[in-house]
Amino acid sequence: MGISGIFIGLMIITFIPSNLIDINLYDSTVHSFSMFFETFKNNLNLKGNGVYIPPYTNLPKGGLFISSDKYCNIHLGNFDEETFKINYGNESGVLIAPPLNYSFIKEIEKYSNMDFSNSDIYTTISAVSSTLKAYGLIDTIECEEIDDNIIKLTIEDIKLKSCLNLDVKTSGIICPIISSTLHIIAKSLNQLITIKEIEKKGNCVEITIVKLGTIDEHMW
Repeated sequence: MGISGIFIGLMIITFIPSNLIDINLYDSTVHSFSMFFETFKNNLNLKGNGVYIPPYTNLPKGGLFISSDKYCNIHLGNFDEETFKINYGNESGVLIAPPLNYSFIKEIEKYSNMDFSNSDIYTTISAVSSTLKAYGLIDTIECEEIDDNIIKLTIEDIKLKSCLNLDVKTSGIICPIISSTLHIIAKSLNQLITIKEIEKKGNCVEITIVKLGTIDEHMW
């Protein structure tokens, strides 16, 4: 509970839209939080990529699951908002619910006047891109569906230097620009998703997203 309290406190001060404070201060705050999270992840021996979980009955605000191993089964019937450390057979890791950037996601929804639940992926990305650009955080986001299970995302001209300096795995979880976009995509698709590949090219980030299946497919 002590770790959770610290985590939530840092989460609240980190994910504030940059148009409300100086962007350099915002960038510094994200950087400080990323250093804390890296220590947190290493101390708990979390090796897996983050799995972005859309809202459902047990987690009405959605969540983020980071497994102890690279590959891990997820049984959403075991999760709720009071769950933190998970250890059920080969399902072990940490559940963060609501997501780290939940307040930021709500700001994007409010600004774009959209809920994003089960919305078309291209409409969703267009709205998110416009909102983040209005906040002064990016230039644009491009999206391409490679096949039924793979989505290619390119976030162009990220203004937060801290997001570009993070470890590749960490940036997908910590960077408010990347992580909020991924949570919204999960909500739009109504599917669990994870990052297959993430590559930084200058001020841009290219992300390959894998669909992991619907809520019903992961309940038990």
